[in-house]
Amino acid sequence: MPTATKQQALDLFEKTRKEFLENCRWIATRIANEHNGYVNIDQVREQVTTPEGVNPKVYGAVFNTDEFEKSGYTITTRKTSHGRPISVWFYKGYQAKVPMRRPAKLFVGELFS
Repeated sequence: MPTATKQQALDLFEKTRKEFLENCRWIATRIANEHNGYVNIDQVREQVTTPEGVNPKVYGAVFNTDEFEKSGYTITTRKTSHGRPISVWFYKGYQAKVPMRRPAKLFVGELFS
């Protein structure tokens, strides 16, 4: 029996659990937008329940898309993961919210000088 590669496993999960992954990605983008564009899988897992019979290793499929770019690592906060490093992802669709500033008062003459 051939062994599936990691990418093949993630692709299969994409096909069989598409709705679950779309929900996780929606959560990930919302978290990223609240944290200057950055998110990790621990933050996503805090807000979802792993479906019955699903190996949590497949959460890697959440960021297996062009919408996210790996930007670094952090230590997991999940006790069951024993402090291992996990990836930090940057959501490419993030747009920083720039506060609106009131323009300085100018005299009309200053605009043309």
